[in-house]
Amino acid sequence: MDFPKKILLVQLYSNGDCLYATAVARQIKQDFPGCHLTWLIAKFCQDIIAGNPYVDEVLVTDEVPKNDIIAFRRLKKKVAAEKNEGKWDEVFVTHNMDDNQALYDGTIRGMIFRAYPKPITVPFQPVLILNDAEKENVKQFAEKNQLQQFKNIILWEYAPQSGQSILSFDFVMKVAERITQLPQTCIILSSANSFSSTSKDY
Repeated sequence: MDFPKKILLVQLYSNGDCLYATAVARQIKQDFPGCHLTWLIAKFCQDIIAGNPYVDEVLVTDEVPKNDIIAFRRLKKKVAAEKNEGKWDEVFVTHNMDDNQALYDGTIRGMIFRAYPKPITVPFQPVLILNDAEKENVKQFAEKNQLQQFKNIILWEYAPQSGQSILSFDFVMKVAERITQLPQTCIILSSANSFSSTSKDY
């Protein structure tokens, strides 16, 4: 009797990177039918993959502070030892640190996909499962901001913490003003930096 392959996916953070890596998790389940997929993730990002149908088990770690390459190499060494001992049949490390940075061409998603040794043939769309409390929060946000009156609703993350975007706040606000001149159109601006707006459209 063949036992299911035990596979470990290492993608620790951040939320956006982990969302991109959900396509890799989906691909692993396709490439290794019936496998048991465990995702090793940082504690502060674990909620982003909660309920993911392609992940059988979640291992949470706080061993690697953000951007601590020494701690990351220690973790990789530990995981490699576990594989040698038979805990894992396959280990795939897609996290954007150490050797994987050689795969970076300016986009995190491309780097994550290239870190997986097989082609990505599944849909690229990230998999995000909202719980009931999150769905209620979205409903309340939509009602509070009267989103039902708009035909076009654009969500724009204009200042990601990865630093990949070089758009200034003033430029983003000017573009938002132009876009919201279109009929029944609003923009939801998402950023780690707070700001205030008097416009009802963004």
